Amino acid sequence: MFIQSYGWFMIFGFVFSMVVWSNFETPIRRFFQKRKRQFDVTDNMTPEQIEARMEAMDLARRRMQEKYDREARQRAEIRQQMEEEKRQRLIDDHDAMKAGKTQSGTQKKIEKKLEQINTTNVIKKNKDAKPLRPSTHSPLGGTSSGPSTRWRPGGGRGPSAGSVCEGKSRRGLV
Repeated sequence: MFIQSYGWFMIFGFVFSMVVWSNFETPIRRFFQKRKRQFDVTDNMTPEQIEARMEAMDLARRRMQEKYDREARQRAEIRQQMEEEKRQRLIDDHDAMKAGKTQSGTQKKIEKKLEQINTTNVIKKNKDAKPLRPSTHSPLGGTSSGPSTRWRPGGGRGPSAGSVCEGKSRRGLV
């Protein structure tokens, strides 16, 4: 049933793929051969050179592994020291609590808060500076220097839409 319905499409697809393959086969093969020649440098090497190259790679791998192991040991030592310090701090806090003293962590938090309070910058007013606006200024009311400085509602208030005279707009255009 499938072949009856889509047989012609399959034949045309097969013919099309063969035409495409015949046109692009040689460039594709050339590309892969060029890539192999470019990246596979061992084709032109003697067995001694290949062996020396492999030994150099093994030596480099060992060096990298030793470096990684050394760094891992250092990280483990640091982690162990931090855990020991934390354990000692907990023991000290427990002993301090038994003795009725403040815990070291709580004391540190209190000291930090005090530092923040003491180091907060307070903005000081310059007494000689003149004010930017008079004290009677109201941003909604404006000044009494003229009607143009007063606030006016925007357009969209009906047919006149804020125009001064009928037939004229605010800008004087008709």
